[in-house]
Amino acid sequence: MGGSAETDAGYFIAYLSASQETAMVLSTQRGMAEVWLSRLADGGFRERWLVTHTFDAGVPTASHIHHGAILGANAANLTDFGTSLASPIQGSADVDASKATALQNESAYVNVHTAAYTPGEIRGQLMQAGFGAAWAKLYTDDPTDGGVLAGSVQLSLPLVDGGAGMGFTVFGTGRIRGRLAAGFAATSARVAYGDEDGGLVTMHDITVADGGFVTTTFFTDGGNPPGPPVVEVMLTDGGALYGNVEVAF
Repeated sequence: MGGSAETDAGYFIAYLSASQETAMVLSTQRGMAEVWLSRLADGGFRERWLVTHTFDAGVPTASHIHHGAILGANAANLTDFGTSLASPIQGSADVDASKATALQNESAYVNVHTAAYTPGEIRGQLMQAGFGAAWAKLYTDDPTDGGVLAGSVQLSLPLVDGGAGMGFTVFGTGRIRGRLAAGFAATSARVAYGDEDGGLVTMHDITVADGGFVTTTFFTDGGNPPGPPVVEVMLTDGGALYGNVEVAF
């Protein structure tokens, strides 16, 4: 898939942490990944990457871009970063249209594997430039009390530079995507926050069709709710799933 002439096809950023792994990982390591996608003259694509992380040299055993999964799911369509994995990791590879499409749909993630956590110790969802990743893992009950992981929701939050050292604020149109494990079907879903009386107030409704989630756009002005956001999913069998929203930027 060689080709000398290239045109820009996207720039993507991921903030890597243990909490984004699908399995339980106890690690304080962090990282950041930048991926540039370009279209080649022959119709193929090229990925370039720069990954920085806090691991000591020699600790990472493998690292890749995984294509084809949102937060909470795993994918095996890999771009391998090779064997030189000390920070910073840099490289490029020609890829096919399926990988390019996954990147552009924010369905790709960077994973860093170690001997202590062979499936991955830190992971980050690659989001289009200007968006931050937020997510919720959905459980049937409190996971410390035997709750089963039954799905996940991924939010693409529109980021605006706050200026004057204020960091980012959230303002504009974002996207919500989700998935449920086999055997679970939803009737309704929402992102909500706790009010002063202990109830839940809707922030954003998540569109449900045929028992599953549909990509939903929403507008947000970055207001400060009185309680931390949660995702609530009502199921066809009368049960419910809940997950706390975490942010990775």
